[in-house]
Amino acid sequence: MRETAKLISVPETTYREWEYGRAARGEPYLKIAESFGVSLDDLLDPRNCTPKTLEQDIDRLIYSLSELKGKITKIKKCAGG
Repeated sequence: MRETAKLISVPETTYREWEYGRAARGEPYLKIAESFGVSLDDLLDPRNCTPKTLEQDIDRLIYSLSELKGKITKIKKCAGG
Protein backbone atom coordinates (compact mmCIF):
# COMPACT_ATOMS: atom_id res chain seq x y z
CA MET A 1 0.00 0.00 0.00
CA ARG A 2 2.76 2.44 0.96
CA GLU A 3 4.67 1.81 -2.28
CA THR A 4 1.58 2.29 -4.43
CA ALA A 5 0.66 5.53 -2.67
CA LYS A 6 4.21 6.81 -3.16
CA LEU A 7 4.23 5.74 -6.81
CA ILE A 8 1.13 7.80 -7.60
CA SER A 9 2.15 10.70 -5.32
CA VAL A 10 -0.67 10.58 -2.79
CA PRO A 11 -0.50 10.27 0.99
CA GLU A 12 -0.80 6.70 2.24
CA THR A 13 -3.91 7.66 4.23
CA THR A 14 -5.58 8.91 1.04
CA TYR A 15 -4.74 5.70 -0.78
CA ARG A 16 -6.12 3.66 2.13
CA GLU A 17 -9.38 5.62 1.94
CA TRP A 18 -9.59 4.82 -1.75
CA GLU A 19 -9.07 1.13 -1.06
CA TYR A 20 -11.93 1.13 1.44
CA GLY A 21 -14.20 2.95 -1.00
CA ARG A 22 -14.29 6.22 0.90
CA ALA A 23 -13.19 8.56 -1.86
CA ALA A 24 -14.74 11.15 -4.09
CA ARG A 25 -16.13 9.39 -7.13
CA GLY A 26 -13.49 9.07 -9.84
CA GLU A 27 -10.76 10.78 -7.82
CA PRO A 28 -8.54 7.68 -7.51
CA TYR A 29 -8.82 6.89 -11.18
CA LEU A 30 -7.94 10.42 -12.25
CA LYS A 31 -4.88 10.51 -10.00
CA ILE A 32 -3.67 7.10 -11.16
CA ALA A 33 -4.18 7.99 -14.82
CA GLU A 34 -2.31 11.29 -14.37
CA SER A 35 0.55 9.57 -12.54
CA PHE A 36 1.06 7.07 -15.33
CA GLY A 37 0.47 9.54 -18.16
CA VAL A 38 -2.53 7.75 -19.62
CA SER A 39 -6.04 8.90 -20.33
CA LEU A 40 -8.89 7.94 -18.04
CA ASP A 41 -10.45 6.08 -20.98
CA ASP A 42 -7.32 3.97 -21.42
CA LEU A 43 -7.18 3.22 -17.72
CA LEU A 44 -10.82 2.16 -17.40
CA ASP A 45 -11.41 0.45 -20.74
CA PRO A 46 -9.05 -2.42 -21.52
CA ARG A 47 -10.23 -2.43 -25.12
CA ASN A 48 -8.20 0.75 -25.56
CA CYS A 49 -5.06 -1.23 -24.83
CA THR A 50 -3.68 -2.42 -28.12
CA PRO A 51 -0.23 -3.77 -28.96
CA LYS A 52 0.50 -0.49 -30.77
CA THR A 53 -0.38 1.67 -27.75
CA LEU A 54 1.57 -0.65 -25.47
CA GLU A 55 4.59 -0.33 -27.75
CA GLN A 56 4.27 3.45 -27.71
CA ASP A 57 4.00 3.44 -23.92
CA ILE A 58 7.12 1.30 -23.64
CA ASP A 59 9.00 3.61 -26.02
CA ARG A 60 7.99 6.64 -23.93
CA LEU A 61 9.06 4.88 -20.74
CA ILE A 62 12.44 3.93 -22.19
CA TYR A 63 12.97 7.50 -23.33
CA SER A 64 12.02 8.86 -19.90
CA LEU A 65 14.33 6.42 -18.15
CA SER A 66 17.15 7.37 -20.49
CA GLU A 67 16.63 11.05 -19.67
CA LEU A 68 16.57 10.26 -15.96
CA LYS A 69 19.79 8.26 -16.23
CA GLY A 70 21.45 11.22 -17.96
CA LYS A 71 20.33 13.59 -15.22
CA ILE A 72 21.58 11.26 -12.49
CA THR A 73 24.94 10.93 -14.22
CA LYS A 74 25.21 14.71 -14.46
CA ILE A 75 24.37 15.11 -10.76
CA LYS A 76 26.97 12.52 -9.81
CA LYS A 77 29.63 14.32 -11.87
CA CYS A 78 28.77 17.65 -10.26
CA ALA A 79 28.94 16.05 -6.82
CA GLY A 80 32.34 14.58 -7.56
CA GLY A 81 31.10 11.00 -7.64
